[in-house]
Amino acid sequence: MSCNHGSLLYTSPAHGGWGVVRLAMLVPESYQLFVCPFACGRHGALGAIGHGIKDRLSYLYIEESDIVSGSYEKLIPEAVTELLETLEQRPKVLLIFVSCLDDLLGTDHEAILAILHRQHPEIQFTFCHMNPITQDGDNPPPVNIRRKMYGLLKPGQKRNNQVNIIGNPVPVAPSSEVFGLLQELGIQRVNHISQFTTMSEFQEMAGARLNLVLAPPGKRAAEDLREQCQIPFELAFANYREEEVIRQYQHLLVCLSGGRDIVFDFAPYRERARRAVRQALVAAGNRPVYLDYTATAHPYGAARALLEAGFHVAGIFSPKVLPADQEHARWLKIHAPELQILDSQAPGTPGLIGEFPAESIAIGLEAGYITRSSHVVGLVNDEGNFGFDGIVRLMEGITGAVSKKNDKEAESLETMIKNYGLVI
Repeated sequence: MSCNHGSLLYTSPAHGGWGVVRLAMLVPESYQLFVCPFACGRHGALGAIGHGIKDRLSYLYIEESDIVSGSYEKLIPEAVTELLETLEQRPKVLLIFVSCLDDLLGTDHEAILAILHRQHPEIQFTFCHMNPITQDGDNPPPVNIRRKMYGLLKPGQKRNNQVNIIGNPVPVAPSSEVFGLLQELGIQRVNHISQFTTMSEFQEMAGARLNLVLAPPGKRAAEDLREQCQIPFELAFANYREEEVIRQYQHLLVCLSGGRDIVFDFAPYRERARRAVRQALVAAGNRPVYLDYTATAHPYGAARALLEAGFHVAGIFSPKVLPADQEHARWLKIHAPELQILDSQAPGTPGLIGEFPAESIAIGLEAGYITRSSHVVGLVNDEGNFGFDGIVRLMEGITGAVSKKNDKEAESLETMIKNYGLVI
């Protein structure tokens, strides 16, 4: 079930991850200017300091008088000129972030962009949004920021030997078998935005043969790229069920083989994953497992995979069921009716903190915070996980979380949260 609690939400200190500031910093040779009231900038500024990127971020704080007088829109070009004069190195891209205020004012961004392009033709400008009021709409901040980032790509020369992986802020782990499969299919280069240090290098993504979308918020950006750069895309989200991994790879073989009869031996990778599952099962024993939606984009699918493998999955912390998880949610309702479905954002969630078995296993920092588990798998947004290697990495996380002999060996949840740079 999912609670309908209106506009009141609980946010734990373990909630968060890649906010719009950190995500947009992946754009090479870029700088960010936030135009917003003072309070709106706190979260992003603290996050930037924590991640060591504050030197690429500035703020233009606006007051009520700026809005009432109508000088708000005039302030932006003036602030941009002043900012560019103070920077030691001029950026190739300036991302101008506006807050919820702009959704209410209806600011004419195109008119401002025309002025900026005329004044500074050597720089690319784009308006981005930090507007949590759109969270329940069809273009929420995690989706919109990816559209803005990849929207900087211009149509380029086609390179049939290159594939982009988009949507996921952290690249797939080099140990994944997906790279061997793509190489077998003639793909000599796999691009991810994090690998580029210059805008000219980043533009190479515009000529790729295919976009593989590894995270749900990247789908709209892939649709945009299909239109503006004629790059087709395939959805290839991380999952932890063996049969789905095989189905996904078979689909990729069809998409990229060009009619050629190509056979790829998955057996070694499948056996490696099965071996990791067996080891994790021994380590976990009958400990109850709780997982949350910040650990994986599809917690119901992950819960099903763990249950089918033999784990004692006791609960899922998730405020809603995404469309891609509906089938798994139905399966769980039939085959695991005792499984707890808990809304981690419900106002009553603080009352649940610590009311779980002490020896439980928590997959995800939010699940760890609420359960107060001694065994936390610090997975966030499936980062680095894909294919059979993703199964291995998840299982190794479970084994590692359980096998710590004492508190000195185990990284505390507080340390995990700080190291990941979460800011409330």
